[in-house]
Amino acid sequence: MLALVLVGGNACKKDDDPCEDVTCQNGGTCDEGTCICAAGYEGTNCETAMRTKFIASYNCSNSCLPGSSWSCSITSSATGIDKVVLQDLGNTPGLDVTGTVDGSSITIASQTDTDDAGDSWTIEGSGSISGTTLTVFLKIYH
Repeated sequence: MLALVLVGGNACKKDDDPCEDVTCQNGGTCDEGTCICAAGYEGTNCETAMRTKFIASYNCSNSCLPGSSWSCSITSSATGIDKVVLQDLGNTPGLDVTGTVDGSSITIASQTDTDDAGDSWTIEGSGSISGTTLTVFLKIYH
């Protein structure tokens, strides 16, 4: 005769889910308790758009023209969460281009824009931000 006795207990307790108390925002997904953010977002819970740190007004200067400076700005672009608009490049009103943000870097793919005076320019470049200092190297062709 075979007797089987079952005693209650937690011998088969399921391991705790490391993502149980993690809420990833903006399309992020949890993997082993850590949020993996969708493109364009960062932060512990993917709560911050990467481009946020770039959006500001800046005192711009041209290293090829010592002593030159002007106000320029970077704003959000409606074309994507990882896109920004660099405005009034080269102290040229209306000369605006779109850049792509990835972490602390920005890339300006080759593009053509027309300034407020009707002149056409081709611009490309790249840069990075550290604290409140943005450094961008551009090639601007007239």
